[in-house]
Amino acid sequence: MNLEINNLNEIIVKVNEGSGIVLKFEADKKCYILTAYHNIETSIENEENLELFSDNNERYNIIGEYFYDKKNDFALLEVDYINKNIPIVQYNNHILPDDKIIFMGYPDKGEGTRKDLSGKVNEWNRTKTAIKVVEENMQGAFVVKEKTNEVIVGFSGSGIFKKDGQKLSLIGILKSLPEEDFDYKEISCVPIEKILEFIQYKNLAKQTFENPIMAEWNKINHEDKRNLKDKLEDACPKIKGYRINQYIRQATLGKAEQLIYSEREISTIKYMIFDECQDELMSFIENNEEDNNLTFNKINNLLENYIKRAKKIIDDKRDEYKYGNFSDDIIKKIILDLIDTCYISFDEEGIYE
Repeated sequence: MNLEINNLNEIIVKVNEGSGIVLKFEADKKCYILTAYHNIETSIENEENLELFSDNNERYNIIGEYFYDKKNDFALLEVDYINKNIPIVQYNNHILPDDKIIFMGYPDKGEGTRKDLSGKVNEWNRTKTAIKVVEENMQGAFVVKEKTNEVIVGFSGSGIFKKDGQKLSLIGILKSLPEEDFDYKEISCVPIEKILEFIQYKNLAKQTFENPIMAEWNKINHEDKRNLKDKLEDACPKIKGYRINQYIRQATLGKAEQLIYSEREISTIKYMIFDECQDELMSFIENNEEDNNLTFNKINNLLENYIKRAKKIIDDKRDEYKYGNFSDDIIKKIILDLIDTCYISFDEEGIYE
């Protein structure tokens, strides 16, 4: 079940005097509460029990150790696996001005009833100011057009979600801000990239299931050893550096986002995408034999064709292989990851016989 506005409350958690969300990893039968570190800091220092309650006041039972990053102000707490069908969180790091966002939590230091705030992104800030970044050289805060004022207290640790119609995707969580800065209409955010990198580094979610397609997938030899940057520059020498960096960021996030799927699902999807993209690449090369140096538009059009073919085969085979939904966004990121990990390219060196 995908996360939407009408079921967002099912993953919202009261964490001491703040808020948090439930991240469920079905492949590993694990659940974590994601929150701001400062919501639990005092409890950890004083060895006190944490107060973790669902929206209907069911208590969450912590079963593992606490995983946290003090510098970036976030924490992950392993709790009993939730067997019921709660929404699975999708991730997103593609943010543009006027994108609609929403976050939901418990103001008044956790004593109030659940509320939500929403607005439009006015600026995705990449500068190095004390308020707007998580750490040096990282994206940090969202500046929202609507006034947030004092109701922000108690929302720390809330997930910040991008709205696409009724669908929601997580772009980060609220982190601490000095109280004198609340009236600046700024929301300081721990970006989802940092959280997913931490999950990977700490090995908190694994892919452990096998399927028959994995055998075929594992037989593929990595003949093309170039990474995404190398392949883009070889095919299009005039491509701008900012375009390369954009693709690299999306590929990096895609690697982490794949953790929410079982290895059975992701291996099936990758093999089908690889096979479709190989066929598309052969046709592309045959139609561009005289063009050694491609334009960015041709590179981008080829990538769009990869996505269209991948989406079609995924939709066609869904009932046969019994996997979940894959958005256009995650399909694009998986393709970029496959390009980066030696499976797909934009030229003849990426064709596997």
